[in-house]
Amino acid sequence: MPDSASGLSAMKDYKEASLPLDIEHLADVSGGDWEFECELLDEYFTTASTGLQSLSKAVEEANSDEAHRLAHSLKGSSRSIGAWPMGDVCEQFDIAARAGDLSEAGPMLEAIRARFEELERFVRAKWNNKAA
Repeated sequence: MPDSASGLSAMKDYKEASLPLDIEHLADVSGGDWEFECELLDEYFTTASTGLQSLSKAVEEANSDEAHRLAHSLKGSSRSIGAWPMGDVCEQFDIAARAGDLSEAGPMLEAIRARFEELERFVRAKWNNKAA
């Protein structure tokens, strides 16, 4: 029976492999229900897309408080579905924005967008365009 240490090891393996989505984590979250996975992913992409647009606006307005809130939310929602790489780049942005430092916001926002697009491509290929 897996323990929490082995679960952390599995998460580390996914992070090291830089896969856009931990499919096993998503299956655990969905209880193995494929239709529910599709619903979760559809909701994630809708919400994250809106969040990215709002994050971009917060950066344009140099609003570090709003940027922090949005990056933190994107980090959490990404990690909740097992999108570890997306969650990681959002965490980097979150930390900087929380400190009031938006000096690298442009490149970090581009990194978030790149991970988001990578995740979309991965999900489309895996779920045959039904979720993304």
